[in-house]
Amino acid sequence: MTIALCFACGELKRGALCPCVACDAETDADERLAISYSDHYLSVDVLKRFGRVIADLRTAFPDASATERRLALDIFLYEHMPERFRPRQPKDASRMDRARAMLDAVELPKITRT
Repeated sequence: MTIALCFACGELKRGALCPCVACDAETDADERLAISYSDHYLSVDVLKRFGRVIADLRTAFPDASATERRLALDIFLYEHMPERFRPRQPKDASRMDRARAMLDAVELPKITRT
């Protein structure tokens, strides 16, 4: 079974398209994106590190939506691995500004390719 990242809480879950048992969040509406954050494309160790970023953002910004945290994660990953990740541009530019502000407000772990 596939291991995937929950964008809502940062825990790993079984199945990219299944709800998270840790927080009961449904899968991301973008199925291709949900699958891209799975062990089909990334190691479990890397997924755990990405999950830590989501968990840190969730702690610092409990009112932020999973979509906002995912966008912040996308920006964070683009800054660390620009050859692999590119943030999707939201239709509403204020969402990108909010995600950037979230990243600027917290100290997040360094992510490396391993």
